[in-house]
Amino acid sequence: MERQEVEQTAKSFESQIKAGDTNALAAELHNLPASERLSVSKQIQNDMSHSADAHLPQLSFSDSGDLQSSTTHDELGTSTRSNYDTNTGNLKSQDAANYDGAAHVNYDSKTGKAVSSDAKSVDGTTRHEDYDKDGHLKSADTKKTDGSSQHYEYTTDGHLKTADAKNADGSTEHDVCDPTSGKLQSAEFKYADGSSKVNTYDTTTGKVKTTDIDGNNGEHEHDVFDTRSGNIKSADIQKAEGSSQHADYDSTGTMKSIYLNMKDGTVEHGELDGATGNFKSMDVTQPDGKHTHLDFDPKTEKETNRY
Repeated sequence: MERQEVEQTAKSFESQIKAGDTNALAAELHNLPASERLSVSKQIQNDMSHSADAHLPQLSFSDSGDLQSSTTHDELGTSTRSNYDTNTGNLKSQDAANYDGAAHVNYDSKTGKAVSSDAKSVDGTTRHEDYDKDGHLKSADTKKTDGSSQHYEYTTDGHLKTADAKNADGSTEHDVCDPTSGKLQSAEFKYADGSSKVNTYDTTTGKVKTTDIDGNNGEHEHDVFDTRSGNIKSADIQKAEGSSQHADYDSTGTMKSIYLNMKDGTVEHGELDGATGNFKSMDVTQPDGKHTHLDFDPKTEKETNRY
């Protein structure tokens, strides 16, 4: 390569340097014949040593002329060092630091794709990420100094598959998402007091479909919701001592009827007025089969009839 051609090639690479694209510089330098690479890299170093541009990255080259590293500093105070594999010309690692913390990324030097990353904030929060062979985010883990943590799993197209969270008080949350859309399908909560809750979701509207609650007292509740309005449609409660109840609701989420099954075998069925929410009738069946019907004034809920 003639002197003039060396200078021209160096100038073309220097435009990449000014644009901050040192990854392309490393790859293109490596693809040059060995003798030309060394000449061009020396010309780049010479040109940059005479440049008055304080924002140019600091470059270091190997004895063969390959780019070994690049260090940049931006106006926000972030310092970034990129390290290159001189055998492939690809990025192999990157370190960044600023007032908020520091991060380190490892790359597959054969493909230039990210393999893993680690970051730590000034408040002590850490985050670790793993990537698949194509450089797509596969999983992420975050830990805080209060003992809380989060774990995320992703599909190859970037959608969230699952998310797990542990809070400082020991409570946890496990979310499962639709792998196609990434929208929430279900969420399971376990609380420090021993109780738990599971929600299922309509992935079209994002609203809750069902809720199951297990209390630390042995009580279980199952609720069903209208996934368009979000209003409750029905609720079933099973108590530890053996009694249970079932309630139905109208389209506005107002209770319209309730069934109570007592521990002793007594069954009560009440109908409620939609306007006042008060009882308008009640049917009671005793364990011995005796049946009583009561009517109420829905405005005052005073009994008006019994038979």
